[in-house]
Amino acid sequence: MNINSFYSLLHARVVISDWKTEYNHDRPHSSLGYLTPAEYARQRTNQMENDDIHNVWT
Repeated sequence: MNINSFYSLLHARVVISDWKTEYNHDRPHSSLGYLTPAEYARQRTNQMENDDIHNVWT
């Protein structure tokens, strides 16, 4: 973000929104096992839901 010059508040919002989308949905992170943050969150949510279902029956 340091290399961008923004021409208006709207321009800044669009550029930052695009960056956030790329960062969270397109760019894998080594600390997350090379998953995107969105994919990691989806997997963790599914895992927690499955754990909750399993705990109801045990």
